[in-house]
Amino acid sequence: MWIINKTVNEILNLFLPENCLGCGQKNTYLCPECVNKMPAPPFGKDSRVLAATSYENPTIKKAIHALKYKKAGKIALPLAQLIEVRLHSIFNERGSTCLPVRQASIIIPVPMTKKRLRQRGFNQAEKIARHLSDITSLPLLTNVLYKNKETASQVDIKSREKRLKNLKNCFCVKNPEFIKDKNIFLLDDVFTTGATISECRKVLMKNGARRVTGVVVAC
Repeated sequence: MWIINKTVNEILNLFLPENCLGCGQKNTYLCPECVNKMPAPPFGKDSRVLAATSYENPTIKKAIHALKYKKAGKIALPLAQLIEVRLHSIFNERGSTCLPVRQASIIIPVPMTKKRLRQRGFNQAEKIARHLSDITSLPLLTNVLYKNKETASQVDIKSREKRLKNLKNCFCVKNPEFIKDKNIFLLDDVFTTGATISECRKVLMKNGARRVTGVVVAC
């Protein structure tokens, strides 16, 4: 099994060498210098969503695309680190308790359907969420929020109204006792119109969550 995995990784490296997507530094997809240069996210899209950076940054676009479509799983760690650093800064500016010690807080990634998960092989939001959970010691729950029906790709739908309609009633909650009175950090990779986070928030709140804050790499 180790030999197979090593061979797969070697093949992937031929198509996506492990060089920084920003400056080309070797042995890392995102070097600390480029991460530190990431621009602050734009304000005003949704006060209940916290973003680590702006999606207009070409390096972050490359990183998210490589994670989702080129199976560059190692990119998930620096993206999680970027989220953690930016959220510390946001909470400190607001005079709030910083992320790792917020009471009754948990992390939940935006889910995929089973079919889509089989096709891609992984959920990029969950990969980032697992690293963020390790960094912050906040519990990660992947057995609560589910996507229970296939929908058209949100990428192909530009209107927020149509995106909301596309996602209506497609998320459900199992084991609601796990989220009762909890502060939930709902993690996704990108915030565009907010339709996905809005629908997930709605069903989580309906099932007993105290507060749901969207957390994304970029918006």
